[in-house]
Amino acid sequence: MATTTVSVSTFKKWNTGGHIKFQQTDDGKVALVWCALCAKHSDKIYRDSRIRGVAHKDLDKYISGTMFVTKHSVFRHLSSSKSHQIATECENILRDHGTTSSSSHTAVISDTNTGNRPKLQQLSIDSAMHKASRDAYKKLLNTAYLLAVNGLPLFQFKTLVNVQKANGTKLITKCDSSAKAREFIHEIAKSVWLKITGMLKAATAFALLTDGSQARKTGSEKEMVLIRVVRNGIPIFVCAALQDVDKYGSANAENLKKAIDDVFNEAALKVNIGRDKYNKGLVSFTSDGASVNTGMYNGLITRMKNDSRSWLVSFHCVLHRLELAIKDSLMKIPSFKAVYDLMVAIYYIFKQSGKLKGNFYNMAKVLDVQVYNFPKVHGTRFISHQKRGLQHLLHNWIVLSQTMEDCIENNKVSNMSAKLRGVLKKLKDFNFMSVCVLYMQIVENVTSLSLRLEKNDLAVSEVLPAVNRTRAKCEDLLAVEVVQPEDLCKPFGFKLIQTGGIFTCDYIC
Repeated sequence: MATTTVSVSTFKKWNTGGHIKFQQTDDGKVALVWCALCAKHSDKIYRDSRIRGVAHKDLDKYISGTMFVTKHSVFRHLSSSKSHQIATECENILRDHGTTSSSSHTAVISDTNTGNRPKLQQLSIDSAMHKASRDAYKKLLNTAYLLAVNGLPLFQFKTLVNVQKANGTKLITKCDSSAKAREFIHEIAKSVWLKITGMLKAATAFALLTDGSQARKTGSEKEMVLIRVVRNGIPIFVCAALQDVDKYGSANAENLKKAIDDVFNEAALKVNIGRDKYNKGLVSFTSDGASVNTGMYNGLITRMKNDSRSWLVSFHCVLHRLELAIKDSLMKIPSFKAVYDLMVAIYYIFKQSGKLKGNFYNMAKVLDVQVYNFPKVHGTRFISHQKRGLQHLLHNWIVLSQTMEDCIENNKVSNMSAKLRGVLKKLKDFNFMSVCVLYMQIVENVTSLSLRLEKNDLAVSEVLPAVNRTRAKCEDLLAVEVVQPEDLCKPFGFKLIQTGGIFTCDYIC
């Protein structure tokens, strides 16, 4: 325990109002201090719902006594601690009723004349039960919070609670159902909305970002509403709500606007900042390039502007634009499109044939190398999918080519022989491999740009310089000196075979 002390004469000059008592040492030093007022009303303070977290630690120190004696810590307790504020409220109530007698459940008895350390008494049974229940509920709330943050289904809440009970954690019984998990998560959400409301009320302006998607199981249309606001000089993003658009009808611009407006509606009890603050404080709106959002006459952004926000600045999400631009640019080049088609074909070949996958992993064991699954490279998030697919393809290149040769030669997967020959032909083509390496270098350059644009503290003025730097990196690839094919193949363990001016690749045994 940290120990800091002062002399008794210095302590008496602090003028603590008689609330802070002390115990002194033989050499005239203050050994221990405690708050007589908090000790007097400790039972009521412990039962108050405002006391939690750090406030509990402060209360425990100034009831049982603390050896950390500084003027700053003492006056911080007197001026800003919740426990002392509650104790003062209780004392004022007693004074108003014409009595200054202590509570019948006083937890601490102190001898202020002799300066003896306060003697602890057992708390009343109701106070002890309240503290135990509060601690148990706090653990259940933490479990529900982690359940929601990680996107786990509600029925797994019971499993998580049982794991804690098996490890000796004391929790309240009959609070492990899905209904209880939903109730806990709702209460946490209310606290988050209250915090967001406070941030927006304190801010002079804020921005909205929305994005829609469909739930995988139900297929219902969802709209994510995020808020960008400056807090302590730093721009941050907060998730305000995930609205179910199906409740409003079809996913058109009018219903999307209703869903967003309801997040800030007083009756919705979410981000309740008032209609005036919502209208005047919103300065920008960001969305993807879907026509339902960017329509000139009836789009969502147009409707937001027409709702008394003529100044509203609209943005087409930079990350969406980057994804679309890169995908369109790369897929117009036939050689890169061939690489993309090969990765899609390999993904479906392995998905459809467990026998081929087994042969692939057996070959990896024979060659004593680590291999990775071939991921899905088509769909949303084009850049990240392409990078991961190319990384796995180049890493697995040798094992994959040997597996194809073995399956074709020994007729292990007869129904796929034609497809395997097509894949193997490309794997043994040096030109195709060099295109894969170039494709990977381009995607790596663009990935760094994508990660930069995902940062919360990104300013608008930083977007164009970041794009120009990435463009310069890609142009530098054209200025690379010509290297020999053998040098490119060395990292992949291949040897080149030249036949009539045509290079082919073969695995180095």
